[in-house]
Amino acid sequence: MEIREGSLFFPTTSEHGPQVVDDSKRFPRKVLSAVAAIVGYSATFANQSDHHLGRVQANLETITEGSDDHNVTIRGTFGLRDSSGDWDDPYTGTIQYVVLAELAPVGPGGPGDARGDLIITDLEVTQAIQIGRAHV
Repeated sequence: MEIREGSLFFPTTSEHGPQVVDDSKRFPRKVLSAVAAIVGYSATFANQSDHHLGRVQANLETITEGSDDHNVTIRGTFGLRDSSGDWDDPYTGTIQYVVLAELAPVGPGGPGDARGDLIITDLEVTQAIQIGRAHV
């Protein structure tokens, strides 16, 4: 199981809604299943006038099918209307999310087999000289 976090930004728009935005997360092994969850959001009207929130729509969907089985697409849907129920006011927002992905197990590697889920990020080289017994 791996957990990734991210956010979706929905640019200012008016006269229509809700908006749909996609994001993609790549995992080191094949994704067997995945689910996304909302951990926070912001919703605001872009025209500095005083509005009461009428209806906020914030949804997430995970998509794992496709040609690349290491990717998960997170599709966010966001809409904001005031109490009139119309899309006549410019709005913007963000959705913060986490993705929980169940990955294929790591198989035993043999000579010459590469493990794509291991990444070397640093290397230390040490040189030492040791004298065991001094002759006098």
